[in-house]
Amino acid sequence: MRTRRVVSALFIAVAATASARTAHADVMWEHIGTLQTSATTKPLFRIKMYNTWTPQRHRLLLNYSFSPSLASRAGTMERRMPGFPTMPMLRSLAPLGPNSRINNYGSIGFVQRLDDDRVLAYESQSQLMISEPRKALMQRLRFNPWKKLAPELVNENAPALSDAQRTRLKAEIGALTAPIRKRVSKTYFRALPGYKTFGSLIGRGYRLTQLVNAGGMRRNAMWVRTTTEWWIAPESESDSSIHSFQTQVKTERREMGGLTNSMWLNEYIALAAIPSDPILRAAYNTFRIPSDAPEAAFVGTPLLVTAKVTLPPLQRAQMGDILFTLRLASRNTDALTNTVFDAPNGYKAYNIQPALKKLDPILDGSAWISLWDSIYKRVEPRTG
Repeated sequence: MRTRRVVSALFIAVAATASARTAHADVMWEHIGTLQTSATTKPLFRIKMYNTWTPQRHRLLLNYSFSPSLASRAGTMERRMPGFPTMPMLRSLAPLGPNSRINNYGSIGFVQRLDDDRVLAYESQSQLMISEPRKALMQRLRFNPWKKLAPELVNENAPALSDAQRTRLKAEIGALTAPIRKRVSKTYFRALPGYKTFGSLIGRGYRLTQLVNAGGMRRNAMWVRTTTEWWIAPESESDSSIHSFQTQVKTERREMGGLTNSMWLNEYIALAAIPSDPILRAAYNTFRIPSDAPEAAFVGTPLLVTAKVTLPPLQRAQMGDILFTLRLASRNTDALTNTVFDAPNGYKAYNIQPALKKLDPILDGSAWISLWDSIYKRVEPRTG
């Protein structure tokens, strides 16, 4: 009992230091994840995930590896669907011919640099990289169908609902969908008692249990059970770098007028960021501040996440349970060099302009006009 009180006091003390930030520090998280079934002895999929922040930069690096059995299944899928477009990562999982080289491992990186306005993405299987001006790319990818549909709306930023209006709308959607949710899902959430230590970090735990009906609504129900637990360390002084980066990204997005120039679509995105189920919303808000805000910041350090999916009896007999684990391997605040936020040496630049040009008709509204014209021609009564 005394030990628990001491740990609780330490947890509160660590959390209190978040309000006394004095200087920004570089932050790096290393997480290790595995995916497997209870019917297998080794993981089907492994990842090492590195999140690295400075106040002006962020890099997400994923190192992955697949088991030979999973790689074989992916290769079989592609051979059966030769016209299906796949990423180099998926294409290299299994041999597509007698002379194919098998790589069931690789890495994917994504970098945002606010200080010199660059966005980078790179992938090890193809040895290709993308490097583009960040703000210009954001503007190019912004959905603005009014360019063709209603030019008078192009230069007018779509207004946003107030926080009170959005809260009310979320409550109404939750009330309207409650009857159907009761038939297809059941959700339970609670905070776990006490605290746990993970190395030098102390964490608070939570458990979310979801039952989803994958069968009939009136008969032949088939419930899939997912139990998720996660442990989060409180904010620390060094987290100010993460918040600084997130704040600048959100400010830029707001100044740009949102991800799209459509009021209803921006509101849909904002509402989708917050679950309508109040129980799910409570679980979601354990790692977000301020709660229920579409632009809330993530807080604390994820220490351990486990998930167990229990399938209906027939499927469970064939596959067993699906098990996922993600744990923090290391967290440090050592100063980072700028090379961390560069693409690896030797990667070739990939020109994305042709792909962007193909997207233009969708983003500027031309494709929608063509779509409605084709629908009208199909349903227009024939005369004569």
